[in-house]
Amino acid sequence: MLQLSGPGDRSFTSANSALRTARLSPDRSFMKKRFLWIAYLGLGALGGLAYYALPPVAKSGPFFNLLGLSSVAAITIGIRLHRPEGRLPWVLVAVGQALFIAGDVITYNYPKFFGTDIPFPSIGDVFYLGVYPCLIAGILVMIRRRSPGGDRDSLIDSLIVAIGVGLLSWTFLMAPIAHDHTLSLSVKLVSIAYPLMDVLLLAVTVRLAVGGGKREPAFYFLAAGVVALLATDAAYGLVQLSGVIYQNGGPLEAGWLSFYLLWGAAALHPSMRSVAEPTPDKPVRFPIRRLILLAGASLIAPAVQAIQVARGQAIDTPVVVGSSVFIFLLVVVRMEGLVRKHEQAEARERALREAGAAFVSATTRDELYGAANQATRELVGDESAIGLYLKSDSPDHIALVAATGLWGGGLEDHQISTGELPERIRSELLARRPIGIVGLDSGLREQFRSGPEAQFLYLAPLFVFDQLGGLVAVASAMELPIALRNSLQALASQTALAVESALLTEDAHFRQSEARFASLVQNSSDMVTVILADSSIRYQSPSIERVMGYQVEELLGARLIEYLIHPDDVPRIVALLAEFTGQQDHAPELVEFRWRHRDGRWLHVESLWSDLSLDPNVGGIVMNTRDISERKLFEQQLQHQAFHDSITGLANRALFRDRVEHSLQRQQRDGRAAAVLFMDIDDFKTVNDSLGHAAGDQVLRVVGDQINSSIRAGDTAARLGGDEFAVLLEDADYGRAVEVAERIMSSLVSPIRIDGKDLSVRVSIGIAIGDDDLKGARAADDLLRNADMAMYTAKNQGKSRFQLFEPTMHDRALHRLELKADLQRAVENEEFTLYYQPILILQTGEVSGFEALIRWNHPRRGLVQPLEFIPLAEETGLIIPIGRWVLSQACRQGVWLREQSSPDRPLSVAVNLSARQLQHSELVAEVRTALEESGLEPSSLILEITETVMMHDMDMSIARLTELKGLGVRLAVDDFGTGYSSLNYLRQFPVDILKVDRSFIGGINAGGEEAALTDAIITLANTLGLSPVAEGIERSEQQRKLLELQCELGQGFLFAKPLPPEELVRYMDEYVKNRQPEQISQN
Repeated sequence: MLQLSGPGDRSFTSANSALRTARLSPDRSFMKKRFLWIAYLGLGALGGLAYYALPPVAKSGPFFNLLGLSSVAAITIGIRLHRPEGRLPWVLVAVGQALFIAGDVITYNYPKFFGTDIPFPSIGDVFYLGVYPCLIAGILVMIRRRSPGGDRDSLIDSLIVAIGVGLLSWTFLMAPIAHDHTLSLSVKLVSIAYPLMDVLLLAVTVRLAVGGGKREPAFYFLAAGVVALLATDAAYGLVQLSGVIYQNGGPLEAGWLSFYLLWGAAALHPSMRSVAEPTPDKPVRFPIRRLILLAGASLIAPAVQAIQVARGQAIDTPVVVGSSVFIFLLVVVRMEGLVRKHEQAEARERALREAGAAFVSATTRDELYGAANQATRELVGDESAIGLYLKSDSPDHIALVAATGLWGGGLEDHQISTGELPERIRSELLARRPIGIVGLDSGLREQFRSGPEAQFLYLAPLFVFDQLGGLVAVASAMELPIALRNSLQALASQTALAVESALLTEDAHFRQSEARFASLVQNSSDMVTVILADSSIRYQSPSIERVMGYQVEELLGARLIEYLIHPDDVPRIVALLAEFTGQQDHAPELVEFRWRHRDGRWLHVESLWSDLSLDPNVGGIVMNTRDISERKLFEQQLQHQAFHDSITGLANRALFRDRVEHSLQRQQRDGRAAAVLFMDIDDFKTVNDSLGHAAGDQVLRVVGDQINSSIRAGDTAARLGGDEFAVLLEDADYGRAVEVAERIMSSLVSPIRIDGKDLSVRVSIGIAIGDDDLKGARAADDLLRNADMAMYTAKNQGKSRFQLFEPTMHDRALHRLELKADLQRAVENEEFTLYYQPILILQTGEVSGFEALIRWNHPRRGLVQPLEFIPLAEETGLIIPIGRWVLSQACRQGVWLREQSSPDRPLSVAVNLSARQLQHSELVAEVRTALEESGLEPSSLILEITETVMMHDMDMSIARLTELKGLGVRLAVDDFGTGYSSLNYLRQFPVDILKVDRSFIGGINAGGEEAALTDAIITLANTLGLSPVAEGIERSEQQRKLLELQCELGQGFLFAKPLPPEELVRYMDEYVKNRQPEQISQN
C-alpha cells in the first residue's frame, strides 16, 4: 500500500453469510454468535484460496475487493450482534476498512473511471492514507476506555518501541525516498506518508498491547491483524524500492487479506465487548516479555548502524543519534518511575511495620485508634481525609472514633447505619472485600459527611469476632492506586486484630465487676475454679477438659501451686493468695500466669480472681480463667517483627540503637564501658548481581549466625540493613572488642556453600569504644557513627580487616564529604586540566609520546594532585565522566601537540583507564567517539591499565580489551611487577606495551634482587614482542643501565616533569630537538 498498486478487490460472500446468521431464530442465536467468527475465517480462507487458484476469480481484482469488503460487513454485524458498551472504536475501524476498500476500487479501476493511466499520487492515495487516522483513532479510543486514568509506563514503553521501529522504517524505507532527487516533492511526501503512518499505527497498537485490560481472542485478532498489515506494507515498500514493479495476485495479497479477515473475526468474536472495557484493578507488574520487547527496541539503533556499516552505506548519524538519545531519555524516565514505585512500596511496608509495633505498645483504646489513624495517614498522606469507624451501642451502627482531614473537627458523634448503605457497598463489605467508589453521589457524601473536594471513597471492613465491626474510610480528591489500597487492606486487618485483642482484654476487666457467679459456672466457656486459702481446688468447671485436657475428678483436692502453675509464676500467685486471705472485700484482680496442660505443655492463661470466701454458696476464691496462648503468640510475633530483622532473626536498627542507648546510660552510672562493632560484607553486591537476591539472603543468614555464635549471651547482634551488621559488647574494652572481631573474621574463613557454589565471604569491621565524652541524646548515634567511620577506613585500607576508631577519622570524614561535593561541582564545571610527561627513546633522546596526567584546578586549594581525588572519584562513580573528559581532551590535544611540533613525527598519547572505566559498558563507544571527533589516529592512542585491574574479572577484561584492540589503539600494562606479574595472563591479554613500575627502577644500579627482577621483566617483554617502557627514571646512571638491558623507552623527572601542553611544546622544540644522540648516551 505504498505507492501505485493495491491489494486487489474484495467480495461480500462472507458478509451475506454473516447477515443470514444475524437473522437466525432466538433459540439458536447463542451458538451462532459463538461460532460465527469461525465460519467467517473459514469462508475467508476459502475465498483466499479461490483468489489464488480457482478460475474465473483467480487473481481477480473485483473478487479481492469483495473479500476485503466482507471485513467491513463483519465489523458492522459484530457491532449489532454483540452490542458493546463502547461502539465508537469499532465504528472507526469499520470506516477505516471501508476507506481501504474504496482506495482499492479507485486504484484498480482508475483507467475505467477516468480514461487515463493512474498517476502517483492519485485520489486513491487519499483514501488509503485516510485509513490510518481512522484505525489509530479507533485504537486510541479503546486505550482510553481500557485505562481511564492513564498509564504513563505503557505510554513510555510504546514510545520506545515506536522510536526504534521508526528508525528502522526511516533507514530502510523512508530515507531512500527522501534522498532520491529524481522524485518530486509530492511523490516523496505521499511515499513517506505510508511507512510513517504504519509506524504510528504500530505505536498505538503497542500501547494497547502493553497496557492493562483483558486479553481475550478479539484482542489477539486485532493485534495479529496489525502485524499482518505492517509486515505486508513493509514488504511492499521494500519491493518498490528495489525497482521491481509488483503485480496484482502476488503473495502480498495474502497479508492484506489476513488483515481484513482477522479484524473482521475480532469484531465477530463474542470477546469483542471486552476489548474496550475498563481495566480491573490489579497490581502493576513488569513481565519479562515486556523487558525483552523494550530491550529489542533499544538495540535497533546500534543494529541499524551495524547493518549500514556492513553494507558500506553512509550512516544517517543525526537520525541514529537522535533516536538513541530519545530512547535513552525515555528509559531514564521509565527507570525513575520504577524507582519511585519501589520507594513508595518501602514506605508502605515501613508504615505497616510501625503500625504493628504501635498496636503492641498501645494500652488504651484511644492509643490504639490513634496508632491506626497515624498509620493510615502515613500511607495516604495529609491530603486525604481519614476516618476509623467501630461498632457502636446502637444496632447496625458504626461510630467515628478517630479522624483527620474532612472528618476532623467536631464530628466525633458521627454515626453511620450499615443497613442504609447502598446494597452494592454493603454486600462487598459483608463479603470481607474492600471497595473503592469513584464519583460520590449526594447520599454517600451526606452519610460520610465528606466535602466537595472528595471524589473517591475507599472503605475497608474491620471484622471483629467474625462480624463486621467497623470500617477504615479514606476520602481523597483522586482515586487511590491499587498498591496503596492493598496496603490499606492489610492495615485494616492489623487494626481488626488489635481491636479484637483490646476488646478481649476489656472484656476480662469488665468481668471483674460481674456478680453472677452461678451463671458463669454453668454457661461460661472459660474455666471456673474455686480454691481455698492453701490453693487446693474445691470446685472445677467441666470446661477444664476441653481447655487443659484434665478430668474434673483429677483436680479436686489438688493444690494449684504445687502442680498446675509454672514454678516461675508460683511466687506471684502465693503473694496474691496472701493478699486475698489477709484482707476482707479484696477487689477482683486480673492475673496472667502459665498453666500446665495435661500433655505437659505450658499454656498462657488470663485469670480473674474474685474473693467470695464469705459467700456461703461459694466459700472460696473464684478463678475465671481463659487460654490466651494464641494472643500471647500474636503479640510476640508483632513485637518480634517490630524489633527484629526478618531475614536473619537478629535485632534490627531500632532495637540495636535502643540497647546502645541503655548501655551508654549504664556506663555513665557505673563506668562499665561498652563497645560497638560495625561490619559490612565485602563485595556483597557481586553475590546479589551474580547469584541473585535469594542467594544473597542465604549469605546474610549464614553471616548473621556466625556473628551471633561469636558473642556472649549478654551481647547484642543486629542487622542494620543491606549487608551491614553491628554488635554491642557489654562491659568491653579494646582487647575484648578486638578478640570478638578476630573471632568473627575467623568464623568466616571457610567458604560458604550456596546453590552448589563455594563462596568466600569476608567482612570489614569498625570498632568504637564508648567513653565519658559520649553524653546526651545523640550519644548512641555518635558511637554508631564512629564505628561506621572506622569500618569504612578498614574497607579503604584493603577490606577483610578491622579498624579501631580514632578521632582523626571524623575530621577525615568531614573532609571527604567536602571533597566529594567539590568533585561533583568540578565535573559539572570542568575544573580539570591535563599535564603531559614525555616518553623518550632512551638511545636518541627523541620524544616518542607523552602520558596524559590529570590535575584539578580547585577554586580555593589550587592545583590538586590525582592521588587526592581519583580514589574518591572511583568510589563514587564520578570517574566515568572524568575519564570520558580525559579521553576526549587527550585525543584533541594529542592532535594539537603533533601539529605544533612536527606533523610528520609519530607521537603517541597515553591515557590511564581505571577499574570502573574498564567495566563500563560504553567504554569502547566513548573511545571510538573521542578518536572520531579529534581525528587522532587510533594507533597513536595508548590505553594504560594496571595488571590488578585486568585480573579483577579476566573474562570481562579480555573481552573488553579485545574490543578496544579492534579500534586500532594500543594497550599497555601499567605498573607491571606490583601485582600478579603472571606470564600466563600476559599471553591472554592483547597488550602491546609493558610499563616497568618505578619501584624497580630505583635500585636498578645497586644490583641484587631489584636489578635482577628489572632485567627479567624487560627480557620477558622483549621475548613476548612487547615494548618495555621504564617509569620513574631520575638519574642518568639508571638511563645507561636500562640501555644495557635493551629497554628502548622511558620517562621520569630526569627528562621532564609533567607539563602543561604549551610548556610541552617548548620542551620538545627547545630541549629535546637540541640534544644529540651521543649526549643522550653519555648522561
